[in-house]
Amino acid sequence: MTGFTGVFGDVQENRHHRPALPDRPARGHQQPPPVPSVFAFGVASGDPLADRVMLWTHAKIPASTANVSLSWQVRSDAAFASIVRSGCLLATEASSFTAKVDVTGLVPGASYFYRFRDAAGVVSLDGYFHADDAAAKSEAPNAIYPGDCIHEYGSDPGKTATDTVDPAYA
Repeated sequence: MTGFTGVFGDVQENRHHRPALPDRPARGHQQPPPVPSVFAFGVASGDPLADRVMLWTHAKIPASTANVSLSWQVRSDAAFASIVRSGCLLATEASSFTAKVDVTGLVPGASYFYRFRDAAGVVSLDGYFHADDAAAKSEAPNAIYPGDCIHEYGSDPGKTATDTVDPAYA
């Protein structure tokens, strides 16, 4: 198992693909069941390279500032039958309950599916990404990836998404 520290806390990557066992309470002491979190903003992937990608989510327990323990999985199939990478991380108040992980060891040009799960068993939406094989084939020393976009509606407080988006797609 390898670990590294990033902006959003300690991250552990499980290369043996065995789920971590929960800490066992002392005899006669029952731990309360984990409280479910909410994945209100879905999932995202970004900063693709030939053998790695950043995965992101936001997980928060409603009306709480408690840390949210998360596990993540990257699989090579949509049915999530073949785990390629997995690990654990925390969504904390210090990071506004945002969790990011730099997933390494991917095959250039391969397609992957990913998801997050909290300690209560709540599962995020499934995400999809394609490891960038162009970076592996290029001899260029640098590449620019525009990444995800945030669409804004300007400083006019009266303007809304329905002013610029067909209501059928809003």
